[in-house]
Amino acid sequence: MAKEYAQISGREYGLFEEYRTEDADYIMLLIGSAAGTAKQAADELREEGKKVGVLKLRVFRPFPAEEIAQALRNCKAVAILDRCESYNGHGGPLGAEVTAGLYRSKIYINTTNYIYGLGGRDFTTDEAKEVFAAMEESVATEKEIEQYQYIGLRA
Repeated sequence: MAKEYAQISGREYGLFEEYRTEDADYIMLLIGSAAGTAKQAADELREEGKKVGVLKLRVFRPFPAEEIAQALRNCKAVAILDRCESYNGHGGPLGAEVTAGLYRSKIYINTTNYIYGLGGRDFTTDEAKEVFAAMEESVATEKEIEQYQYIGLRA
């Protein structure tokens, strides 16, 4: 179906979009419109010399675990952002799928699962930059980062 659409329209869409990931040390992986915010943050951080990128997932089922693992294999850390929680203690559905896929592919990189946008809250470029900074700090200091975090909750 995707090949037929590409022939008709001249546009091709893969399983995910890689944005500035070719040399990225830190990658934010997410689904949906928040990827635009993450891309803006990545552009601003690239201007500061930071090697960051965004992987925007386009399909969830069937889950492209092997393809995602290969796309992430050269980075130092990945932040996996979910807009919902799961009924488990291991993060959101995207976080659980990605970390399992990395493990099965024997790719061992730092991962952190973030939950954002609960209650309709906006996801901002400042919050995206904080996520990138947390990844960089955890790698630089070799400090374990909390594996399951929330963005934008009120105290």
